[in-house]
Amino acid sequence: MQIQDLIIKTEKYPWRLLHPSQPDSLKKTSEKRLEKLKKSLVSSGFAMSFYVFEKNGMIYTIDGHHRIKALHSLYEDGVEIPIEFTCSFLNVRDDKHLKKLILAFNSHYAEIQKEGLMDFIYGIDENEINEEFEFDISPIEEKEKKTRTCPHCGKDL
Repeated sequence: MQIQDLIIKTEKYPWRLLHPSQPDSLKKTSEKRLEKLKKSLVSSGFAMSFYVFEKNGMIYTIDGHHRIKALHSLYEDGVEIPIEFTCSFLNVRDDKHLKKLILAFNSHYAEIQKEGLMDFIYGIDENEINEEFEFDISPIEEKEKKTRTCPHCGKDL
């Protein structure tokens, strides 16, 4: 048994020419979450390449459907969007393999722990977190707040 590197190449490609490879019924996002994604793209930038594959001369997305939706919306809002973004082209063997890749990209194999998250985001304004991401950073009990320490310097928070 051997793990295969599926990445054929990574290059810039016009995001408007990418086609969806999964039905709209597979995943749903709310307007609120789409707005958070848009704010994150504007604030943090485009940091994850689209994962794509080529079939019959067309380029299809494996991962990035909602980012494309957000980019279209941002463009309509008047935000300047680059013509091309980085795409990682994958070797997709067949439809079953494609479906398994889509499921893998959407699986969460680890769970973010609230205490660890609170330590990790130390120094970032809570409003920024709430506006751009989907994490529960609701207030921790005062007793817990007093016992937390900065993971970098060891001082009480």
